[in-house]
Amino acid sequence: ERRIAPRASDIERTGEVLSYVPRAVANSQNCALTRDGFDQIQRGMPLERVESVIGCRGTHTATSTAADLGKIEVQQWDDRRTSGTITVQFINSRVYAKSQVGVN
Repeated sequence: ERRIAPRASDIERTGEVLSYVPRAVANSQNCALTRDGFDQIQRGMPLERVESVIGCRGTHTATSTAADLGKIEVQQWDDRRTSGTITVQFINSRVYAKSQVGVN
């Protein structure tokens, strides 16, 4: 049985304190990263919208808090076929910055 960890937004809403467990990615082998998908990611988008644009869930790679900015999170998506990677930085659960390597 595969379990999916709750989203950070769910944890905040319920007030539960849970340690981070990477979420299972359904059909991750079918997640092909494209330049078009990368270009559709816009500043201000929530994580759920980014996942919808890319077509799968990413891997949570970092979380921190800055007094003047709030909660900072980084998500990464990897395409196993091409070794391409998309990395997105979220501030307060909204896209702030993005980068890609090897995504055509």
